[in-house]
Amino acid sequence: MTPRFFFGLCTLTVMSFAPQMVQAHEIDEGLELGAAIVVANADPVRATISLQPRVAFKAVTVELPNAVGGAVKACDFGNLVAGQTYRCTVTGTVADDDTGLVIAISGIRAVPVPGHDDLSYKAFTVPNPRYDSLAQAQRKTEQLRKRAATLDSKPASVRQ
Repeated sequence: MTPRFFFGLCTLTVMSFAPQMVQAHEIDEGLELGAAIVVANADPVRATISLQPRVAFKAVTVELPNAVGGAVKACDFGNLVAGQTYRCTVTGTVADDDTGLVIAISGIRAVPVPGHDDLSYKAFTVPNPRYDSLAQAQRKTEQLRKRAATLDSKPASVRQ
């Protein structure tokens, strides 16, 4: 019997006799919102958010935090019942240098869960078809080059 095999066998034996640790109230963040998205158009973004919460919520907000012109509150829901379906239609666009439109969903649970805060978050990102990663990298390189040129143009006595 090889030493590795023997060590593995001993570990399995000890684990079978050890009491099992079970965590109560384990929460997968955002899953209890039951959120799903269907994108109808990518530029500008038109999408439908469906919520089918697994637990009751006091309030749920759907926002577009990085939309052109500032954050947009798309929908506000109050008193969501577990198992029922709620829908929100969102429309928005992002700047050309942004990789995608973020759709953020936040909710406050109706019944607190011991050991956790009462908030639940879920987010989706719809890719921006106008985003050009190569052009963005070139702009950043040019900005760094200008910044370096500015530092090099200072007199030697100031650089030290």
